[in-house]
Amino acid sequence: MAARARGTEPHVASRALSGSTSQTGNLGRSHSSALVIRSLPSTSRHSVRFRCTVASRRRRVVRDEIAPGPSTKWSNHRQPCPADLRPRFQALTHKHTQLIHRLIVSSAETEATMMGAPNTGGKTMPSLTVRAMAEMLRLPAHAQARILAEQKYPKQEPQAFRTPYYQQALVGIRNYFRSGRNVSQISIAMSKIEGLGQEARRLNNGRVMTSFQKSTLAERALILEKVPHWRSSLGTVEFRLSPDLNVLENGENRLLFFNFRNMKFDPEVAKLTAEISHWVLERNGIKMPIDHIEYVDLFSGDIYAIKKRRAATTKAVAESAKIIETLWPTL
Repeated sequence: MAARARGTEPHVASRALSGSTSQTGNLGRSHSSALVIRSLPSTSRHSVRFRCTVASRRRRVVRDEIAPGPSTKWSNHRQPCPADLRPRFQALTHKHTQLIHRLIVSSAETEATMMGAPNTGGKTMPSLTVRAMAEMLRLPAHAQARILAEQKYPKQEPQAFRTPYYQQALVGIRNYFRSGRNVSQISIAMSKIEGLGQEARRLNNGRVMTSFQKSTLAERALILEKVPHWRSSLGTVEFRLSPDLNVLENGENRLLFFNFRNMKFDPEVAKLTAEISHWVLERNGIKMPIDHIEYVDLFSGDIYAIKKRRAATTKAVAESAKIIETLWPTL
């Protein structure tokens, strides 16, 4: 974890229920998709007993449902569930996930009351970007912990002295559209990128500019507008929306996000980002068709846009917000 209270170590306890994947299809890689993190003193034995109890209880459920019998080995829980037992297994998994969620949240609330919030200079109130929330709904618990910690402690070393990694490429793209698609801006951006001191950063920013120049996005007549900042809250959890580009195309406003990474972007994260962004805009009284929120993958050249916001996504965000609100003081 990027930051932690003195004298404590992070314990990832479980991932809490935030919508069944059987209904949403892609909201998570497992039956649950929200974050549950606990941070207890390293000397505490209670956390170990609690975690082991939960883990062993879940293993017994899987073991009994898939291959009951005294001779069953622990490795059997990894075998595919027989079709005739699948409905019962899914029902029990749902029931036990809810139980685990209630136990962990209750424990975290008690712990926060008894111990108090660590004074480590982080944000007092939970605050996340819509992109961070979208990624957290798709990542395993340990990766969720990293993202949440970065959101809470944005100014902690070494982040305080770190310029955004792809900032030079993003500035080059913005200047290209600001100039009316003047190709000389690409050359200017590449010259500035060549002056970057770190070789890896220089190569990656250059790769992004080359990919952009070859993409269909560079051919679109986009008029650059000022990048706005919107905020919306659920309880005490704040969600921040700030796209990479705010443009006009054929007189219509569009918001664009970029994937600068050197790997194909997860299409589901792109969809979740658009849905959460659309929800934030709606709560700010802004009406915009959801297909006007685009995610541009500069690695693959794909552009993601959806036609409709899923109700399951809004529900997942609301349930995750409750969990983050409870656990934020314990990070």
